[in-house]
Amino acid sequence: MNEELLKFRQQVIAFRQTLDRLNYYEALGLSQDASNQEIKEAFYRAVSYYHPDYYTSADAEFKKQIYYIFKRMNEAYRALAQPDDRKRYDKGLKKGKLRLETQNRLQKRKKKAIDTLKTSGSKEFYKSAMKANKSGDFKKAKLNFEMALNLEGGRHKMLEKRLNDLKKKVKNKS
Repeated sequence: MNEELLKFRQQVIAFRQTLDRLNYYEALGLSQDASNQEIKEAFYRAVSYYHPDYYTSADAEFKKQIYYIFKRMNEAYRALAQPDDRKRYDKGLKKGKLRLETQNRLQKRKKKAIDTLKTSGSKEFYKSAMKANKSGDFKKAKLNFEMALNLEGGRHKMLEKRLNDLKKKVKNKS
């Protein structure tokens, strides 16, 4: 390994070791009052050094370090480039949190129940079940949920829960 490559490898490893102690601004080499354009430029600069595709012939351990840095650079850019996320991040940063709460991001993008179903048939039965349930036809809703569950292989937590809730409704109605 030539001297220049060895030096770069050492820099990557050192940066990786300090990355978890840096906030997003520091990781991208920015001040907290950086403009969106500056954030974008810093991200592209970082990607030009740390994109995993540039290191396909490197050993597995080095690739792992590069990939981790690349993921964190992406995380920083996503948080700082979106005004709402940046405000939330800055608030958290004042409280000592170096990373944006990813749970918040996940909660914002909760999957719709129908999106958790795998087959188009089960999705159609689910829609029919929801429509029947809304109109008060609980027996029809129950039947459609059972059909959807069957098409999902008999195991799907959300469908099982809805079906159990409906069974209680049908039992109480009788």
